[in-house]
Amino acid sequence: MRLRRYTLAGDELAQLGDLPAQEIHAGSATLVPFGLLYLRAQLPACLGSPHLTLDLLYQLSDYCQQQQQVVQEQQYQQHLRDYTIPDDLQQGPSDQLQQPQQLGSAATATAAVALWQQRLHAIYSSLIIHYWQQGSVITAFKLLDQQLQEHPQSIELWSLAGRLQLQLNMLQHAHASFTRVQQLFLQQQQQGKALPAAGGATAQPTQHLSALQRMVHHNWGCYHALNHNMTLAQHEFSIAQHIRNPSSSTAAAASDDPLAASDLETTGAHHGYEAAAVDGIAAANSAVCLLHMGELTEAISALEAGLQQNPQAFLQVGFVSGG
Repeated sequence: MRLRRYTLAGDELAQLGDLPAQEIHAGSATLVPFGLLYLRAQLPACLGSPHLTLDLLYQLSDYCQQQQQVVQEQQYQQHLRDYTIPDDLQQGPSDQLQQPQQLGSAATATAAVALWQQRLHAIYSSLIIHYWQQGSVITAFKLLDQQLQEHPQSIELWSLAGRLQLQLNMLQHAHASFTRVQQLFLQQQQQGKALPAAGGATAQPTQHLSALQRMVHHNWGCYHALNHNMTLAQHEFSIAQHIRNPSSSTAAAASDDPLAASDLETTGAHHGYEAAAVDGIAAANSAVCLLHMGELTEAISALEAGLQQNPQAFLQVGFVSGG
């Protein structure tokens, strides 16, 4: 997929057969990583069959909703097990010893529910983007409005709304959407600080907060750039460029979620967030802003500094051929 050799990618995915599709249709869990299922749904659009991609994404959304219901039921059962004390068990010091384990299991169940919800938001974001790319702007906004009504606390959906509004030059609406994103982020940040530390169960949500923080600054950077205020835009991208993840071990862990890969190119700036030590997209956008400000030397220096600090953040696949 990275090399844009979609036919070969399709041949590789075809070796999986129909088993993942059958399991998704039945609503049962599959051993195939979710990221691979998401990639399989995206591939037909790259091969000229966007309607098939829409069908597969809707099928995958049904699967996510079913799995979310299963996890919610497991969460409820776990809650009953954690906080129901048997009749023959007297309250005493032993009850206090069980509290960290109870908090850990509850946090794990909550994280599982949030993970499936996050995946579902990613799928609907992809559906909206595909409708948009096919020219069905009204359908894209109808689906977006529907999802925002059902999930008004989704930072990703509000961010996507602001990005699409920027493309239509709806600056006031985009400003309102990005303000909503910032408010929701601050709420999640406060909730994250209040989470109990239970055996590393909060590592993933904390890393997710770092990605959301980068998203906030990316949004405002794009907004200011479209308003031709390159000074403020460069400031926002510069902040996003240096946001660090709190746990390098979790950041280095492989993820099968498609959120980081669901990039949308808007207003000449890229929409994507990395777990790298340096945000390469923010660094590149910051350099573009410096160029528009007439600061050629500073733009080159900014790119060089970011490249030296973390070369992997700037890696791109390419071909070199001799002529």
